[in-house]
Amino acid sequence: MALDDVKVTDLVVAALALVIALSILRVASGVGRLRKAVTQQAEDSRKVVEASEKAADSAWRSAEAAEKTVGALRDTSERQLRAYVTVRQFVQAPMKDERGLHGWLLQVAWQNSGATPTRGFRYWAMLREFERTIPEEFEFTPAGLKDFAGGDLGANSSVSSPPLLVSPQLVAKLQDGSRKALLLGQADYQDVLGSNAPRVTRFCVELVLMSDPGGANAAPFSFTYHPKYNTST
Repeated sequence: MALDDVKVTDLVVAALALVIALSILRVASGVGRLRKAVTQQAEDSRKVVEASEKAADSAWRSAEAAEKTVGALRDTSERQLRAYVTVRQFVQAPMKDERGLHGWLLQVAWQNSGATPTRGFRYWAMLREFERTIPEEFEFTPAGLKDFAGGDLGANSSVSSPPLLVSPQLVAKLQDGSRKALLLGQADYQDVLGSNAPRVTRFCVELVLMSDPGGANAAPFSFTYHPKYNTST
């Protein structure tokens, strides 16, 4: 082979190697740019996902806060508008005729101080006697007790229980301390605001003689609340 032919072959090989090298560099550069673009795209996607998660979390928290606010407003509204049955007054009056005084009549005046009427209002009241002392605990509702159907007690309305007689014999035993007496009762009802939760109001007071019960125009009894059985829901 001639020397000139060798030099030409070497030049061709070198040129081909250069072309290959340049092609590899261009491919490597393209791969680098592609990797960078893919990495950037992945980073952008991650940021989008994080932003979406944060937005979803924020929306969920806002919805939860709104639900709590609505619930609180609903509860406040119901508390402000619901029926509230309590004891307005214990009424006492002499039972007498032309022959004289025959005892005292007691009545319980129930009232609904709420802004809406009750539903299914029922109530009862009674006198209960004990020998000398009143126990701290006892069966509040006697077996077989009959209550009174009061219908619907309107807002800011009241109703009185049937009168209960405090006989002269009981008054005499209260005076000498041989007998104690309680006036107690209960009202059951529901709201008209959609809630089916039962409402119960209980009272339990002791009759205490404060003046001579023989005076027909006096009000001889005061009412001391028992430590238990005075509740309202």
